[in-house]
Amino acid sequence: MIENRSFFETCKGSLFHLLFQKYTSAQPSTLGIKLSVFLFSSLVFAVLPTLIVICSEAELMFAGAGLRLSYSGDWNVLFMFSITLPLIITLLFTERQFVPACIKKIVTTGVVEIDEEHWETLVSHWQTAYRDANVVSQFLGVAVGVVVSYYNYVVISKDGFLGWQLTNGSLNPSGWVYLLFQLPFFYYFAVFYFGRAVTTVAFLNDFSGQARVNLQVLHPDNAGGLGPIGEIGLRNQYVIAAGGVNLGFFLVIMNNLTRDPVLGNLFVAALMFYFVGGPLGFFGPLIPFRRSMKRQKERALGRIASRISQRYAMVMAAIEERGISRTDDQELSRLKDLSALVSRMPVWPFDVVTMKRFLTAYIAPVVVLLSPGLVNAPLGKILGTISSFVGR
Repeated sequence: MIENRSFFETCKGSLFHLLFQKYTSAQPSTLGIKLSVFLFSSLVFAVLPTLIVICSEAELMFAGAGLRLSYSGDWNVLFMFSITLPLIITLLFTERQFVPACIKKIVTTGVVEIDEEHWETLVSHWQTAYRDANVVSQFLGVAVGVVVSYYNYVVISKDGFLGWQLTNGSLNPSGWVYLLFQLPFFYYFAVFYFGRAVTTVAFLNDFSGQARVNLQVLHPDNAGGLGPIGEIGLRNQYVIAAGGVNLGFFLVIMNNLTRDPVLGNLFVAALMFYFVGGPLGFFGPLIPFRRSMKRQKERALGRIASRISQRYAMVMAAIEERGISRTDDQELSRLKDLSALVSRMPVWPFDVVTMKRFLTAYIAPVVVLLSPGLVNAPLGKILGTISSFVGR
């Protein structure tokens, strides 16, 4: 049976999963394991660099004479390495089991049926595709990390830069840790995660095209039994929201510290990636199942509407002879209730619940950006900063 062989390897070619194979090959991770990975990542990428700042030059922690941006005031760096990067690492750590487990759930419950021959062909192809995507995205991640670190070095090294990375005009130990350790690893993991997310979208599109979807209208997940697929988009939503908050912090810090065109170009590139990659990561896993959901919902509503019409015609034909019986009234009420229940079944990705989740993930960064306690510059000034960068 396919459900007994539904596991397939999605992490071949991944150096990260190879290094932690003993742990990532275990059964689906518990909340305790996920929390441990998150906290350990925060320790490595946020707490230890902070200790380096405190031990080497504690005065960098707070703004003082000749220091416009202190370490404690750099919200972008603090959030990036204490929240965003640990979140990405935690999701990658649990990735090996996650997608196969989602597929297994919808197959074993009968929501999706696929012939064993088609499944074996699908697995053979996509294990190779995942391996290639892992290798390419890791190389791209390393390249992007090197490029971003270099351009940050260019900006930091310019005269007039008054950030915590410099002491007497030269890079201090904290600055080197930031450029050679924190930034490269952040972009390595971020690009790697995005590459895998795109590959998963492509896999789900192929899978949905070869499988038969049998939605269960009364399924408790309110998605016809396809709830596990929605969890994939939900994971991406966390990264979207965290990345958006980082963009907001980055713009605020850049606006207050320096308007260097190099950083401006990096910000515009990140913003474009956010607005293109965000919808792809969130809606991508859901769209392949839209046609099946819509078709089966319309079919169910059509059958109910046909039955209501038939019953209504029977009642009207006999209304002068015997009026409306209690049985007629009860059946019509049950049919209307059933119609209302089926109508609430979502058709991804443009149903109300899904759109609310997506907009929440996109609105959160805007709330941060406009929060009076975090932003010193008015909105017009910030938008003017963006316009000036785009116009360069």
